[in-house]
Amino acid sequence: MSDPLYQQAVDLGERFGFVRISMIQRHLGVGYTRATQIITEMLENNIIEQASDPRYSYPMAMTTQKD
Repeated sequence: MSDPLYQQAVDLGERFGFVRISMIQRHLGVGYTRATQIITEMLENNIIEQASDPRYSYPMAMTTQKD
């Protein structure tokens, strides 16, 4: 089941080229647990790549071009 803020998190990642747990918390106004669930869903959907260290950025796995 997708989080209602999932697409906003994807858009945030596309804007910056990466996401962080703290970035999702701050920009979407959610707690740590919900932010990590969104990150996990993004990983499962291959939207972001696994971070070399979870304390750092998760780079976007793909970019979409908007016409």
